[in-house]
Amino acid sequence: MKELLQKLSGATALTLVFTGLGMSAQAQAPALYSTVNGKVWIEGDAIASDGIQSTPEQNLSGILVRLITTSTPNRVIAVGMTNASGNYTLNNYEGAGTYTVQFYYPNEAFVGVAQTAPTLPGSQSHVTRVAGNTRATVVVNAPAQTNTINMGLLRNTNFIVSCGTYSGATTWNQNIAVPKYDYTGAADVSLWSATNSFHSDIVVTENSSAPTNLNARIGIQTTVTYPDMSPATELYSQAATTLISENFNGNETKHFYNLNNSAVYSQSNYSMNYAPVNSGAGTLNIPVVVQGQTTFTGATNFQVDLPTVASFGACLVYEASSPLAVTLISLTAGVQNGVPQLKWQTAAEKNCRGFEIEHSTDGTIWSNIGFVASKGENGNATNTLSYEFDHKSVTNGKHFYRLRQVDVDGKVTLSKTVSVLLQSGAAVVQLYPNVIDQNASRFTLAGLSGNSEIAVFNIAGARVIYTTSANDTEVIDMSGIPSGTYQVLIRDLNSKTLSTEKVIKR
Repeated sequence: MKELLQKLSGATALTLVFTGLGMSAQAQAPALYSTVNGKVWIEGDAIASDGIQSTPEQNLSGILVRLITTSTPNRVIAVGMTNASGNYTLNNYEGAGTYTVQFYYPNEAFVGVAQTAPTLPGSQSHVTRVAGNTRATVVVNAPAQTNTINMGLLRNTNFIVSCGTYSGATTWNQNIAVPKYDYTGAADVSLWSATNSFHSDIVVTENSSAPTNLNARIGIQTTVTYPDMSPATELYSQAATTLISENFNGNETKHFYNLNNSAVYSQSNYSMNYAPVNSGAGTLNIPVVVQGQTTFTGATNFQVDLPTVASFGACLVYEASSPLAVTLISLTAGVQNGVPQLKWQTAAEKNCRGFEIEHSTDGTIWSNIGFVASKGENGNATNTLSYEFDHKSVTNGKHFYRLRQVDVDGKVTLSKTVSVLLQSGAAVVQLYPNVIDQNASRFTLAGLSGNSEIAVFNIAGARVIYTTSANDTEVIDMSGIPSGTYQVLIRDLNSKTLSTEKVIKR
């Protein structure tokens, strides 16, 4: 493998060329011989690690998996990526033999893997991890054989990982939605991604009458844009290509069947700005464009038909110097129909009975105004759970809220404090006009705190405007932004209150 990393016009270009994957033409498509499938998940912190996936344990998407020959030289004969359910499939067209199933993921975020008996079917974890290599061995003896290789990961408590993925026929242009994590302390956010492709039947035609030799790299080019990175390396390009070298007679057509290629990219040297875009509630939408790519050397009369299905996976990796509390990942206060509304999410719960909601009008004297029971199975969960609570019959003024997380054994953990300001039964922030046109592409926000962040998002979730304000009134100019419906988020940095408004541009 040859690796090239260079900075080009503000973009970081990474090209991974797997020359060991060189392919030769074949007269006919080989039949599928066997398959390897499995699932990837994170073992629950709140549940004893047993290498068997339980219902609340989180599936992990966007993880790259390769099927590799054990004979020398090693060759990658199949690649796959876990989907939203954590499942993957590898197709073996090679035949009988002994193979290695290798997994690629953000290694630093996990201390190891759970393992049960290596031959058991079902949801058991079958892999081993040595020096950062996570793999399992499969022996294929007969056609139509299916081997199941699962992986249960053990989380490093100083890390939180969330991932997203997309797969489809090229060319495709998609936003990869990755859940964010809300952490108020000092933490870094790094990026991990992988891409892979499968070409079922590459057709190469030599269009001249003279014999010649073809040298080409064939694969995919992935362009990724990450918002708000530091330093400002917001765009990178990642290629996963395979070398083809073949002699052609004049006017000859040859087929290259079942070609795979893949690449892994870890942007561990570049930390993202932690706030406001890359943390908090909701998801981060990452724009990705994937297209087929062919580069010729010393040949000009070739035509290539490149059918391609490509996948891309991206992970946000949050790291802190001390263990991250994985229970409460967000807590916000807002106003809905003139009523204060609390919303919160948990990423994991262990023996959690539920949440007492506490209220105060001065931030000092607190009273219990309600209780919301845990949605976890017997109070345990490792998947994201969402909650909300409406505080009805409230007078105008500023209101403070916090949660008391109560465990089954009576242990109590207090959340941070959030607040909301009611004025005439509504939030103090007002947006007008709600509908603007091309001739007057501005709207006004009134009632700001004097220390606010303002962001405008389109319906795809992409941020189109971001600014801060030290005033109580701000005019937002939407000139040059296409017509459509937009969501306006206003965060009061003093009270940590989040308000949401809507504006339509005609």
